[in-house]
Amino acid sequence: MRGLFGLPGYFPATQVDRIRTTFAGTDIVDGVMGVETALVPVVDLTTQQGRTSTVLMGLPSPFPAAFGRLITTDGSAVEPAGLGADGVFLSQRLGQALNARRGNRLRLYINNKPVLARVQGVLRTESVPNAVDLLMPLARLQRLTSLPGQLNLVLLSNRGDALGGVSLSDAVTTRLRRLWQTADRSPRPRHSSARPPGSLS
Repeated sequence: MRGLFGLPGYFPATQVDRIRTTFAGTDIVDGVMGVETALVPVVDLTTQQGRTSTVLMGLPSPFPAAFGRLITTDGSAVEPAGLGADGVFLSQRLGQALNARRGNRLRLYINNKPVLARVQGVLRTESVPNAVDLLMPLARLQRLTSLPGQLNLVLLSNRGDALGGVSLSDAVTTRLRRLWQTADRSPRPRHSSARPPGSLS
């Protein structure tokens, strides 16, 4: 079971370490991952298709095993670290909307500046977080947004499968609320939802 927790703004990556410490030694959470997300327009320069607003997420490397694997539509397991200097992964939804294929050139607009990228793979729907369209390495996105060391979302993986993990949600939320009460900038619980085992949401 995967949960999303965030603030209405950015917070230092050290807050993710505090969350990890909070759940260390417990049997309710087996993974904590801090990410950065941004809303960006995108144009496929190969197909001339575009979208005015897509969700771009920066993922850490190595990708935490607790969140399953990133699998492309051709069945290959991939890692953010395997992306080239300009490589990105697309969700299957965005790939279909842009009629995009591996190797297509994209133009993203990050902080109102054009950024060229290349489609390095299209990910299966179950491998991609809810509502996320594009994935790139976290460090690259932080550099492009000029926010090194800053995050705006934390993903948690409850122990167990989609059914068993749901039963732990109250305990996870209670611990996060206690952490929030002790620090002004701890990521605040915002949303949680169940997904199949091995998926990221």
